Amino acid sequence: TGLMLSLGLLVYRGMRPRAALLGLHADGTYRDRERFGLAHPHPELVILRFDSPLSFVTAATFEDAMLGAARAQDSVRIVLVSAAGINDIDATGLHTLAGLIERFNAQSQKIAFCGLKKQVIDAMERDGVWARIQAQASYRTEHHALDALLPELTPRQAEAE
Repeated sequence: TGLMLSLGLLVYRGMRPRAALLGLHADGTYRDRERFGLAHPHPELVILRFDSPLSFVTAATFEDAMLGAARAQDSVRIVLVSAAGINDIDATGLHTLAGLIERFNAQSQKIAFCGLKKQVIDAMERDGVWARIQAQASYRTEHHALDALLPELTPRQAEAE
């Protein structure tokens, strides 16, 4: 009975991975903005951290999180995925990602990635997804990504004044 309960709990937790929108913390790291009361990094950009492999078990949760991130602010143009927690991707995850790329492109939005692991990039290369996102997916950290992506966006109101 204990074994079955443990396996059931493992599957349940696997189906509900953690996804969080991030903001810049006072210590210079990007953290859960809801937990720490942080602002989005820019009115047109949000950062989503996904802490799970992207597989048939978690693909729907990832898709929901991405669509929610795209609506997190009125004028989101870029959703940056902080992908250090994604250590594997399967065919369902690749299919979901390809669909999201098409959907975002149709809405004049971009998906960018930072912190992708080599094994995830290798799977994306084999599937052909990598060629479609490589220009926005080779960033190592959130800071690196923002340095490259923010110049594409309109200045914040405070910066313009």
